[in-house]
Amino acid sequence: MPTAGTYTRVNYRVWLQAMRVPFYSVGLAPFFMGVALAWNHGYEISWAVILSAAGGVFFIMLATYLLGEYFDFETDRINREFNRFSGGGRAFLHRKEPPKSLLAVALLAVLVAGGSGLLLHFNFRTGSFTIPLGLTGIFCGIFYSTRPLQWAYRGLGEVLIAFCYGWLTVNTGYYLMASHFHPTATLASLPVALSIFNVILINEFPDYRADLETGKRTLVVRCGKDMMGRLYCIVAGAALVTLLGVVNLEEFSPKMVWSFFPLMALGGGKMLLVSMKLYRDRAILEKICGATILFNLLISLFILAAFIIS
Repeated sequence: MPTAGTYTRVNYRVWLQAMRVPFYSVGLAPFFMGVALAWNHGYEISWAVILSAAGGVFFIMLATYLLGEYFDFETDRINREFNRFSGGGRAFLHRKEPPKSLLAVALLAVLVAGGSGLLLHFNFRTGSFTIPLGLTGIFCGIFYSTRPLQWAYRGLGEVLIAFCYGWLTVNTGYYLMASHFHPTATLASLPVALSIFNVILINEFPDYRADLETGKRTLVVRCGKDMMGRLYCIVAGAALVTLLGVVNLEEFSPKMVWSFFPLMALGGGKMLLVSMKLYRDRAILEKICGATILFNLLISLFILAAFIIS
């Protein structure tokens, strides 16, 4: 008979699965990219501010993922074509309904994120835009899957993810160090935003049937896989073009230019696979999903490193 310790261990693993910890990197890396740019511009770096703000970003993402587990429960339950990168965390699908504790923990995460914003504004005096930036992230995140807005169900989720994981995180990282915005931060955020848009877009391909049956009107459901495959290629090309623009910034370290070519090869390779409609093969689609996430993360780390060592 299982012991109490056994149940604790199983629950711990289930919650880790629901939290989707590996995916926090795509939100935190752009934030640190903005911090690195501010450091590159000569601003003093406060580790207390960095840790407080990174905690806020983490808890906003935590709330977003847990609310997705709750409100996407039925969609995820009937999904039979998901892969390792799509279909949600799938942590509680062994139950008949999602546990209410998901809502409680998500609310706690939102409160902690809000507390982080208040600490930054009132204690560290990081500037008048600190709280609006945080509230924007919270508002977009919690209503990504949560009723009544449910951005992901209305064909808006993809664009809001691009904004939040691109412009918002990079510029927040910069602003909290410099107390003002800078156009370079916006330019540097463009390839990140475009590539994370494609992450969400391609992850909707394996979820198409389940989303269609449950009324989750993503862009892929609205427009079809073939049309969104073409959009994927256009956006991927735009990400490479804007990345080339970042490489030519005076803040960009020439020592990192050699790393640009493997990124070009990765970006071009996945574009080729999608343009050939190889996403119709489930095994190849999973590889494309993984390569798209990797491409997004490597872009952030690539620019982050270049800003640091220049």
